[in-house]
Amino acid sequence: MICVGIECSHRGQERLKEYCPYDCQGGFLGTFHGIGEQTFEWIVNTLKPEIDRTYRTYSFREATGIGGSSMGGLMSIYGVVRYNQIFSKAACLSSAVTPFQGQLLGDIQNTSLNSDMRVYLSWGEQEGRWQSEEQRDNFDTTLARCNRAIEAVMQDKNVTTMLTMQKDGRHCEADWAKQVPQFMDFLWRS
Repeated sequence: MICVGIECSHRGQERLKEYCPYDCQGGFLGTFHGIGEQTFEWIVNTLKPEIDRTYRTYSFREATGIGGSSMGGLMSIYGVVRYNQIFSKAACLSSAVTPFQGQLLGDIQNTSLNSDMRVYLSWGEQEGRWQSEEQRDNFDTTLARCNRAIEAVMQDKNVTTMLTMQKDGRHCEADWAKQVPQFMDFLWRS
C-alpha cells in the first residue's frame, strides 16, 4: 500500500482555505473563500498521475482511496463524491462538516455515485473543549446528526458506510490513530 500525505500551509487561515471546497461565512471557523476544489484539481490532475508514473501502482479507482481528519475529513467526503471516478473509498475522521452540511448534502444528492463506494465516518465523544456540559452536549448532538445525515444520503445511493462515535475520542491525532485498524479493515478487507 502506498500512502501519500499532503502538507498544507500553516500561515494564517491558508490551511482552512486549501482544505475547504466551500466558502465559509463566519462561525467558529471564521470567514474565508475556500479553494478546496483547486486543491482537488491539483490532486487528481498532477499529484496522482505523478505517483502512478513514478511508483508501481494499481491506478484504477477500486484501488484508490482518500482519507483525512478534521478539514481533511471534509475534503475526503467531498473528494470521494466529486471525484468518484478516481476514488472508491474514504476514511473521514472528525470531519469539519457542520458549517457546510447543507452544501455537502446537496453535492451528495446531486451526484451519481458508484455503489461499490465505501465511506467510514467518525467523530469523537470529546471533540471540543466547552465551558459547560450543555455546550458539549449540543455540539455532540450536532456532530452526530450531521454524520448521520451524510450517511443516510449515501446509503440512499447504495454506498456502503460505517458510522462510528469514538468513546472518549478527542479532536487530535492520537485518538484518530486508534481508529486506523477499524477503518482500514472496513475499507480494504470487507
